[in-house]
Amino acid sequence: MTTARYTYAERTWADTGATLVVRKDGLDARAVGARLGCPPGAADGDEGDGVGGAGGGAPGLWLYERGDAGLGLPEQLDLVVDAVEERAWVLRELAAEGHAVSLAAHGRAAAGAVLEIMPQTALRVASLGVPLELSVCDGARAEGRAPGGAPGPQWESLTAALLITKAGLDAADVTRRLGIAPDFTRAADPGAAFRAGAGCWSAEAAGDSVASLLDALLPRVAPLAGELAALRAEGHRIQIDVAGRADRARHLTVPGPALARVAALGLPLSFTAGPVPRGADAAPGHQGRSAARGA
Repeated sequence: MTTARYTYAERTWADTGATLVVRKDGLDARAVGARLGCPPGAADGDEGDGVGGAGGGAPGLWLYERGDAGLGLPEQLDLVVDAVEERAWVLRELAAEGHAVSLAAHGRAAAGAVLEIMPQTALRVASLGVPLELSVCDGARAEGRAPGGAPGPQWESLTAALLITKAGLDAADVTRRLGIAPDFTRAADPGAAFRAGAGCWSAEAAGDSVASLLDALLPRVAPLAGELAALRAEGHRIQIDVAGRADRARHLTVPGPALARVAALGLPLSFTAGPVPRGADAAPGHQGRSAARGA
């Protein structure tokens, strides 16, 4: 595994939206909307009413979307959950009936774009019992990648990290207190692109899915909950960060139990998108978090 160097400037996702997606051949969109108690879904092939609306837009597809301007993606996710959480059991029924059900989060994400989900939101999303699908695109409906479109391949070169930063961070002290060796440390650097003026400490794991990443990382992190809480109380910023190469043809599936596992630790879960390499950079074996990090 190539260690992260955290050389990129963090950015936010832009032109974002959150969409509850129900898909099945022969789906009755209006019946789905009625069962969920959402605004009436449009019939197959009809257009929904956009922001805050529910509809079809393609045969076999029902959507409930929030793309409210002025809100971040976590807040848009909360609005979708608000609309359906009292009928989460209906989502599970639909899945048992053969419907593909997911909560899609989509937007423009340049290299270094970070989506951070706080524990409260992560637990609410997990309570729906459906996966979270992160999709990078050139806007919510660009190039045919409308919310609810069939997912493409997954993000590449996935890694997860317990990431700790703070101005004046003492990496040796953090290592001593946590009792695990870091994969990367950096002294505070006022000229750094990544969190200028803050020192960094990270312990990392690699895998081919979010579930496998967390299976590798969280058993190391969970026993440290008490010390991590103490570090947070002292002003350290701590998160579980999942990073990978992504473009508008790729998505990342985040199972609900994965969200719940991180939230149970009281830590934010963040997702950092990096570019899919082109040409020589895409050679076999070109792996590792540094590509997603701009190292």
